Order: sequence, then C-alpha cells, then structure tokens
Amino acid sequence: MIKLLTKNLQVLNIQSSRSVRFNNINYFIIAILLFVVVYFRYLTEIIVIFPRVFQTADIGIIFIQIIMLIALPKTRTNKNIAKLISIILFLIAISTLINLNDVHLLAVFLFIIFLIEPLVLYMFILKSKLSLAHIRNLLIFVFIAFLIQIVLGITQIPQAMSYSPDFLAGTFGYGYVQMLFFMCTFVYFLFALYLKNQSNLFLWVIPIISILFLVASVRMTWVMFPLVLVYIYWITNKHVYRKNRQIKYYLLFLFISIFVYNIFSFFALEAGAFYSLANNEIDITQFGLYRGFEAISELYGDQPISILVGSGPATFSSRAMEAFVGDGNARVDVASSIIGGNYNPAAAAKYISSKYGVYLGSYTLASPRSSYTSFIAEMGVIATLLYLLIYWRMFKRLNMIQKQTKNPLTSSLALASMGAILFLAEMSLFGDWFSVSRVTLITWFFMALSVYLYELELEQKIQNKSSTS
Repeated sequence: MIKLLTKNLQVLNIQSSRSVRFNNINYFIIAILLFVVVYFRYLTEIIVIFPRVFQTADIGIIFIQIIMLIALPKTRTNKNIAKLISIILFLIAISTLINLNDVHLLAVFLFIIFLIEPLVLYMFILKSKLSLAHIRNLLIFVFIAFLIQIVLGITQIPQAMSYSPDFLAGTFGYGYVQMLFFMCTFVYFLFALYLKNQSNLFLWVIPIISILFLVASVRMTWVMFPLVLVYIYWITNKHVYRKNRQIKYYLLFLFISIFVYNIFSFFALEAGAFYSLANNEIDITQFGLYRGFEAISELYGDQPISILVGSGPATFSSRAMEAFVGDGNARVDVASSIIGGNYNPAAAAKYISSKYGVYLGSYTLASPRSSYTSFIAEMGVIATLLYLLIYWRMFKRLNMIQKQTKNPLTSSLALASMGAILFLAEMSLFGDWFSVSRVTLITWFFMALSVYLYELELEQKIQNKSSTS
C-alpha cells in the first residue's frame, strides 16, 4: 500500500507554495483530528484513559473549533459551500429565536457543531496546501487504522456473540455501526483500486470483513454495502477491468450472502427467535420513517410556521437532542448532566416520543429518529434541502473527478467518497447519521483528498502547457 501511494503521488510533483512550517501545522491538526475520530472513543469508553465530555469525539470538538478559526475559505469550491452554510446557519438562527422558549442554547450549539464540522474539515484540507508526503502519511494512517479494526474486530467476535453486537466495534467504543461504516468506506477505496488494476488487497479483505458484518448483524450493511460495490463497478470505465472476471464471482458471493442472511435474520425478534411471514403482515405504518413523517405532519398542522423554520434545533429527534435527553445509562449520559438531565423539549414530548417502539423485532426499523425527519422537523424544509444540496453537489463533483482524472489514486478516492455518500444517505433513513461525527468526518476527509489531488492535477496541466509554450 505504501509503494502504491508513493507511486501515484509522485506523478503529481507540484509542491505547495506555502512554507514548510505552515504545512506541518495544518497536517498536525488533521492528523490529530483523525486520531480522535478513530481512537478517542475507545480511550474514553473501553479502557477509560480520558473522561468523556459529550457524546461525540470529546476533544475533537475543540480541534474542530481551532479549524473553524484557522480555515478562512479562499477557493471557489470553498466559497460555494461556505455560502450555503451561511444561509443554513441564518435559518437556524431564525428558528432558534422563534422557538427561544423551547430550545436550550447549549443543545443548539451541539446541533450546529454536528451539522457543519465535516464541512469545515473539508474546507480546511483544501486550504491547507498539504505536501504529497503529508497526504501519503494520512492515507497510510487510515490504512493502518483499517487493519486494526479487522484484527480487533476478530478478537471481539466471542464477546459480541455472547452478549451484544455492540461489543464488535473495533476502536469505535460501544456501537458497531460507526466502525462498519469506516471499514466499508475504505473497502470501497480498495475496490476502486482493484478495478484500476492497482491492488488485489480487496480480494483478501472482503471474506474477512464479511464475517464481521455477519456477527454485527447490521442489515443495512448487508444490503447497502454490496449495492454500492455494484454501483462503483458499473460507473467505472469498463475497459479497465474487463479482463478481471474474478470480481463477478465476488459480487455473486455477496448477493448470495444477502439472500441467505435475510432469510434467517431479517425478521429476527431476538437471537434464536424468528418472525414468520405467514404469521406477521408487513405494515408500512409501523416503520419508523413513516411514523417520523406522521409526527412532522402533526407538527406542521399545529404550527404552520414550522414548515419554514422548524420547531427549533435539538427539539424533535436529532442526535443533539438525544445527547442531552439521556436514558439513564451512566456510560453514555454525559451530556445530559451538563444541563441538569431534565431536557425535554415540548415538540419532542408532544409529537415524537410516542412514536418509538419495536417492529419486526427491530428497534431500528421502528425508530422515527431519521436524519431526514429530524432536520425537516427542527430546521424546516428550506434549510434541510440546502443541506442535502451540499451533498448532492459534492456527489456530482466527485463523479466528474472520477471520470476526468488520469490518476488512479484520485479516481479511487473519488469513487470511495461517492460510495460513502450513498451509504450515509441510506443509513440516515434509520437514524440521525448525518449528525454522527465519526461517520461524516471520515466521509468528508475522503472527499477533500480526492478534490485536492484533482486540483493538483489540473494545476500540473496548466504548468506543463505554460512550460511548452
């Protein structure tokens, strides 16, 4: 992997015009933030070296604030995103003022942090003018972190099968989905490299992580993960990998695995107990997403102004609100104690609290706590559409990059980023994953590197033309 990165980065031989010291400072901030994202929860929940402050990457919030102060966007890409962020923040401010009696300002602050921190990281990386050696080191760090998840995940399988899948989480503390998302994103990167005839590592890791996915029992992983692989396979230039027929067998293996797995576990009530289609009818009104939008319709009916400004940040079902409401679990209820542990917004109590439950043996399927319902309810329709527009624009830009770049590394990073966006969009149907730092920061880190390397490639073309003229 190190040789692969070095070879592809050497093609882009443009160095930054900034001083070495300035480059190193930015590189240090990004490296520390990545370390916090991947390892800090493990250090605060599992081996408890550091105390927890929020239900997020504790000191990572502090580093994000440093980045926010340092990152003054200059590039055209940054200005476009910064403009949309500014409009969204303005609408959030209006929503907060209108619902001032129902919001808590500390919860509003956390809501904003969750919303914009990955975007700020993206703008910061584009501004940082990192050297190619810095980029290589960051990707090597992510690769090593990926291998650690595999090794640690395998050692956690016995405990996960005996007690709960939550214990199979690598270095991401309790809760396996964040670790699986990180692994899936990097596998998309390896898969793209394989399709570009750059590395066969994908063929070695896919059977191993498939076992981890099975033990973790995350149904959205088993459905969305192979679908994204098929999408990447489909949009990549076919002449590059036509001779590599092995991949067809691996994709076939994944789909067979989905079919078998869903037969035995899609309607699982609990370990060893299964629902039967003959005895249980599928009722769409019991799905969490339906119940979430049902609650929103009730909110809009009583408060039509909420269509435009929402019920207020962290007042309905967002991750920021859940962090401060708490559930009596001392291990995770850290944030709730900061504001007295009695935070219970009127909108949540009236419209959404009665919508939670269990359906077909799954809390996730029944949970109305989706990013889409949370944002629409708390920010209003306009701010939500603008936020999703940022992701849509980035997806289109990444697709353009993977088509036009001549560098396999840049193309693979762009494809991995597109896969991460698709996976995140699907995950957010069943939870407020757009507000989970360890998911969004990883996504935008890959996006930023792909865009940065592509801009270097364009700069190199301009230099080559000027030197020949």
